[in-house]
Amino acid sequence: MDSADGTTLVRPGQASKTLYLNPGPADTMPWEMNDGTKSSGTYTPTAADGNFRMVTNGGAFTWAVDGDTSKAYTLVVWLSNSATAGVITFSGWNAITGDPLTTTNGAGFLCSIVHFGGIRTINIQQVA
Repeated sequence: MDSADGTTLVRPGQASKTLYLNPGPADTMPWEMNDGTKSSGTYTPTAADGNFRMVTNGGAFTWAVDGDTSKAYTLVVWLSNSATAGVITFSGWNAITGDPLTTTNGAGFLCSIVHFGGIRTINIQQVA
């Protein structure tokens, strides 16, 4: 629905294909770029489903790089912490820069990934 100031609003609980950053758990937003909650195992996002992803930290897990060195892309991942957020271990990255990740409930981070063949970097910016 359009508001008086010309912006488009999405009602709570209504799906939208547009990315609206919300400093809450990413898995409460029903968008196609949503990778759900990770609470164990390995998370390996790629640009195969688009250059914007969302994931909720629901427990300790490993964040690994895409192993295909023939690819070149950039990717932005919105990472939000739930009440059960755990420590994230990074695996295979050439460089990890930016703000330290926390396990604070409700904290949110924009994670910018550059994947250029064998070079994989991630920069983390806390925004919530």
